[in-house]
Amino acid sequence: MVPPAGPAAFTRTIQADQVETALAFLEHCRKAPRARVSSYTLKHTVERWGSSVGASAYVTNGAMVAAAIYAGFVVQPVGREGKGDTVARTV
Repeated sequence: MVPPAGPAAFTRTIQADQVETALAFLEHCRKAPRARVSSYTLKHTVERWGSSVGASAYVTNGAMVAAAIYAGFVVQPVGREGKGDTVARTV
């Protein structure tokens, strides 16, 4: 099954367990004001971590971005159609 694209993509919901996994991982991150990492790269790190600790082994990019915003990171969209959003810790 191919995930929806365009306006239909906005009707998908973000799963709470995925956001909780991402938030739990972000609690272990040190502050680095000028560090930048792609949310897409970070989500894969969170998925590996989640599967190793019994949390969600799948995290969408949207759940990763939502968790980063909630945790106080600055999120700047880059790339096409929001893919590869940059996540950076706020000062």
